[in-house]
Amino acid sequence: MTPVADTRLLLTLQFPPTKELKARIEETITRELAGRLVAPSVVSTEFLKRNR
Repeated sequence: MTPVADTRLLLTLQFPPTKELKARIEETITRELAGRLVAPSVVSTEFLKRNR
C-alpha cells in the first residue's frame, strides 16, 4: 500500500500546535518516505496556496 499525504498533515507539520506533535509527524513522514510517501498535486497546490 502506498501512503498518501493530505493537506492537513502538511499544514500541521508547517504550523504544529506543539513541538511534540511536530516531532511525531516528522518521524512518521521520515518513516513513510522510505515507503514512497506521495502527495497528490491537489494536496501540493492547496499547501502552497495556504503558505503564501
